[in-house]
Amino acid sequence: MEPELAQEPSDEEAERWLAAGLGTDARIVAAALDAQVDYFCTGDRRLLARSEVGGLRIVSPAELVKILEQADAGS
Repeated sequence: MEPELAQEPSDEEAERWLAAGLGTDARIVAAALDAQVDYFCTGDRRLLARSEVGGLRIVSPAELVKILEQADAGS
């Protein structure tokens, strides 16, 4: 699996998530949504408390490791 770099989100998309209360994380979340990532991995407790934003599943690093281990075991 190759990592990909997300494009910078438009100002409109960043503003949308800023208005939704994401503060300084608005641009990062907008870029992740635009890139259609499977998971948004963070240690930010404020974001983790939401668990989901705009269809984007927010997980901790430990949760992501479990998800990847389960996916690997199933393949």
